[in-house]
Amino acid sequence: MKILYVVHASPYDEFSGAPLIAKQYALKSLERGCEVCIITPTFENIDFKRQTPKKINNIFFLKWPAIKNWSLDAFVSDSLNKKELFGIPFSPDLIHILDWVSFCPSVLNALKQFNKPIIKHILNFEDFCYFISPIYYNNSGEHCVAPLTAEQCANCISQNIFKNSKFLKKIKFFFTKENLKNFNLSKKKLLGRNELIRIQTKKFYDHLVFPSKTFAQYYFTHLEHKKNYSIIPFGINIKKKNLIKKNNYPLKFIYTGGSSTRKGWTIIENTFEKILKNFPNKICLRIYGHKKKIKKSKLNKYSEVEFFDNFNPDDLEKTFSWADFGVAPTFFESYCRIVREYINCGVVPISTNAFGIPDIITNYKNGILINKPFSENLILTIEKIINQPEILFNLQKGLKNTKIISEDDEYNQIYKLYKNYVL
Repeated sequence: MKILYVVHASPYDEFSGAPLIAKQYALKSLERGCEVCIITPTFENIDFKRQTPKKINNIFFLKWPAIKNWSLDAFVSDSLNKKELFGIPFSPDLIHILDWVSFCPSVLNALKQFNKPIIKHILNFEDFCYFISPIYYNNSGEHCVAPLTAEQCANCISQNIFKNSKFLKKIKFFFTKENLKNFNLSKKKLLGRNELIRIQTKKFYDHLVFPSKTFAQYYFTHLEHKKNYSIIPFGINIKKKNLIKKNNYPLKFIYTGGSSTRKGWTIIENTFEKILKNFPNKICLRIYGHKKKIKKSKLNKYSEVEFFDNFNPDDLEKTFSWADFGVAPTFFESYCRIVREYINCGVVPISTNAFGIPDIITNYKNGILINKPFSENLILTIEKIINQPEILFNLQKGLKNTKIISEDDEYNQIYKLYKNYVL
């Protein structure tokens, strides 16, 4: 079987969700005797017509033209008819799209011309949301509620453009009605987008895959759906050892979401600033992300806080072995792999109840779930842990009995899906 994977970046260039999943599937497909190619978008000026696939660890790699402002310009009405004068120099039996973010939409026509089954993973909400995750319109962090309108989304986009502009430009916006121009331009591009996505789904995709049932339900509130679909949770590399650690002070907390709004960065800052003021020498915190950005945090003044760049997934077990608790105050996840990785490494997760997280955590049995208001409740939770350190020991016992889906379990379901369409 020859499989073509479509994803927004090479897993050897970017250590993020979709590329890493593409790498995982590609390597496991190679183990089954498949031939594998990964295609990614690029702004490089290369000869696409004559490109030769590069090969890394027996995986072929190809490029396709990228498009700027993908979240708006990839979903205009004529994008379905855009074609390039070149094809893809790899002839697959099956196509698996992890995501097509940043691709020129002509790639969909190129893929369709193979006349082979196309499986589309729905990893996040980029089809409908300019910001990938639908939380920006509501200051509370609530998900945007269907049905989304072009007016709502255009208002959200124009507000974000204004908020992220420099002071002088904001003054210009005020006097020149630039906000209104941005609103009207965004609205024009967004009108009919839901209908276009419906057409794309019907025309290009044979099967959809979601990582959690609750996320699939949310997605379908925005898209009336009649396609075949599957729920296949993401697996992780299972390496369980002795999970019980000593509950000595200082208690060790880890956060891996960097400065991402969606991952709960403001919650981390507000929570731990108060905790560190009120409980000196009782806790320490390691924060992973873009080190230069996160070091600008108000937490930088505390000696108990350490800042790091993003960790290499190959060093995950070593990185996590330091921690007692892993904090994941995310506003929006379609599955949340990090919570499972915490559990697998003996780190007690403290998380919101985003999609897929309550599937694995039972509150105060193998982790802790916090409700809104997140900052206030996270503060209360950590204060409780500090005052009752035996909580850590009890939760660690619960981790031992938590069943986590492995990478092999996940891929077995994926490969079974492949065979249903090809063999």
